[in-house]
Amino acid sequence: MRFWERYTHDPPVISLEVFPPKDGSSTTVIETVKALSPIQPAFVSVTCSAGGSGSDNTLPIAIELQQQLGVGTVVHVTCGNRSRDDLEEHLREIGSHRHCNIMALRGDPPKGHKDFIPHANGYRYAVELVEHIARINREGSLDGSRCDRFSIGVAGYPEAHPEAPDLTTDLKHLKAKVDAGADFVATQMFFDAQYYIDFVRLARGIGIEVPIVPGVMPVERYPQVMRLLDQMGIGIPDEFRDALEATRDDADTARAVCRDHTIDMCRQLLTAGAPGLHFYTLNKSHATEAVLRALFP
Repeated sequence: MRFWERYTHDPPVISLEVFPPKDGSSTTVIETVKALSPIQPAFVSVTCSAGGSGSDNTLPIAIELQQQLGVGTVVHVTCGNRSRDDLEEHLREIGSHRHCNIMALRGDPPKGHKDFIPHANGYRYAVELVEHIARINREGSLDGSRCDRFSIGVAGYPEAHPEAPDLTTDLKHLKAKVDAGADFVATQMFFDAQYYIDFVRLARGIGIEVPIVPGVMPVERYPQVMRLLDQMGIGIPDEFRDALEATRDDADTARAVCRDHTIDMCRQLLTAGAPGLHFYTLNKSHATEAVLRALFP
């Protein structure tokens, strides 16, 4: 069964996301997933390195997670710094290791640049990458691979992508990715469940029928939240902001405020019919574990 199928067969599906550390070591990733293994995550999503470099340990870490912990993985693939031929080779390598679930993304702008810069012989948009992977699926051309078909996930933005002029335009881009062959959508993080609820309603209204999974980041500190608001352009409920402001000099109380807010938001998401919860762990286990223990005691 492809992972996206679990959203319709066995909800709520709990999944995790980790990233390759800058030092190239997989130790913190393995430790994080091992600590969260009692919750039996459906899969672990392994991101690419930030900064659009295209050079990372995504696949090696996914292989290690599979071999050491027996957990299924979703491998992130981006357009950044790769030609179409490079992408083809990379996809075949992923398939050869029996990793059949892919998150297809444009990727970040290169470090020091505001705008994304595609490879001269590569792709500028995620939809082009989805089309490439879908063509491989149609042709059945994964020669010698142990993966006969890729499942394709794409990103969704409940508050619109920072580069999009508005949410309506951004949803049209999302529909193009789904029409091109995407099997499921994982959303960017948010701090208000209503953003997700409205996003799903609007997506369904334009014919997007695939599972839309909310992305949740269990934050812990006032500065962390403020930095995310600034970097990602996301909103925050006034109540949550006021509570954080009141605890900005008390780390323990701030941690409790963040935990309670995340738990309450997750309950709202599940009540609203979310097919699962995708946790951005930041390669740390304790905050995600605290939320999950409260949700599923």
